[in-house]
Amino acid sequence: MGGARRRRRGAARGVPVGQRARARQAAGRGDLLLQLRHVPGRPRRGRRLGVPFARYVEENVTGPLGMESTTFDQPPVGELRERVATGYGVAGGEPVAGPFEYIDEAPAGSLSTTATDMARFMIAHLQDGRYGDARILEEATAREMHAKQFAGDERLDGMALGFYEQTVNGERVIEHGGNLFRFHALAAMVPERNVGIFVAYNSYGEGGDFAEYELLEAFFDRYYPATPPPAPEPSAEGTSGDAERVAGSYRSTRSNETGFEKVFSLPSPTSVTANEDGSITTSRVPTREDLTGPEQRWVQDGPMAFRAEGGDERLAFRRDGEGRVTYMSADADPTSAFEKMPFYESAGLHLPLLAGALAVFGLTALAWPAGALISRRYERRYRKPRGEPGGEPAKAARGARVARLLAWALCALALLFLGGMALLVSNEAQALFFDSPLLAAVLALPYPVAALAVGVVVCAALSWKRRYWGLFGRAHYSLVALAALTFVALLGYYNLLSLQLGA
Repeated sequence: MGGARRRRRGAARGVPVGQRARARQAAGRGDLLLQLRHVPGRPRRGRRLGVPFARYVEENVTGPLGMESTTFDQPPVGELRERVATGYGVAGGEPVAGPFEYIDEAPAGSLSTTATDMARFMIAHLQDGRYGDARILEEATAREMHAKQFAGDERLDGMALGFYEQTVNGERVIEHGGNLFRFHALAAMVPERNVGIFVAYNSYGEGGDFAEYELLEAFFDRYYPATPPPAPEPSAEGTSGDAERVAGSYRSTRSNETGFEKVFSLPSPTSVTANEDGSITTSRVPTREDLTGPEQRWVQDGPMAFRAEGGDERLAFRRDGEGRVTYMSADADPTSAFEKMPFYESAGLHLPLLAGALAVFGLTALAWPAGALISRRYERRYRKPRGEPGGEPAKAARGARVARLLAWALCALALLFLGGMALLVSNEAQALFFDSPLLAAVLALPYPVAALAVGVVVCAALSWKRRYWGLFGRAHYSLVALAALTFVALLGYYNLLSLQLGA
């Protein structure tokens, strides 16, 4: 299976869900449901019902369906609380029980349920809104929910309403999956076959958030086997030119463009490379076998479309009115697309710039203290005291010391920031979904770094005017100033200098 394999919060689990240390009770906070109503021939409109979300769902969905073990309370209360499954992590190869997982974005992801209750819900959908004598949807509404509403390209799997499509062994599946840290669930249905399957796990285990998709594939291989069509062979000439047009750097649209989270896209750039035979090779593009996006070769299968070599998965590219490639979409993940980035915004440029600044900061932070010790010994033996005839002017000496102190402090803080960010990126989920003192501390560092950068640039200009050091010393200091400007520019681009960090 494809797109859902990514960690998606928001699906039912096998009795709890949630994230973050502070719960927001959907039922108690008066979250309002936006109900769609459709008048033929008119645009869709919404109206606020003025009813807490959890109460509306209980009265109109779970209650009529007899889903007595389903709740949005975090954690479940009363008798349900005694039945809540324990979620397990893994430490040192051993299972470790964890607490109830709260989710701050309730009601999304905050449903606690059972497989039996989910079976009732899925049967109602397979019967176009009816379960026994209860009806939760009109037939036309249910069918519209199940129909494709949008896709990055009509040739690809797309989004329904509340569900997304996946093609497995030639069968059209509509599904919705969800993953927390210790709970992983998937509800998948084939309306044309009147078949559905629900599975939930209460442990991450070894790749636990992919286990439900392995089970789904095994289910289809057993009951609906099919041989994938052979991938088309690329033409010997590769003359269409599409491979060259789509080549470049891309960034997932499923990311925060206005908050500090934008920086999490930097360590894992997505790229498309054109091959001489007209095929392309992708990196970090999700496939049904591995959503982390291993290197994959694709052969052309239509205008601006490619098919996985030896498989049936597809990629499609969109162009704007001027013929420029703007987006890439993949069968494996209908919930998002990839935006083609201009070179100046690409990780292919930013990562080398960051690496260069890091090298300058690291060498300077280490070399200057060592050089200062050597210089002090040399000065005591050979140099004339400052302020004496032939010695270094006292005013210039003080200016040089201040300049180096500012630059060294900038280098140290920048390295501290980069080290902290590396720790955060290595455990992105913990950083984003839990209150993290490390996150707060790291996000405070760009401001003094930017202030010090201004001072370093000023001192770089003064070093040439007042000849603080020899030619090599001034060139080195100017290099530090250039690295500082580059670093601050990157901080700004990735919203790390914004006061609205959660924007």
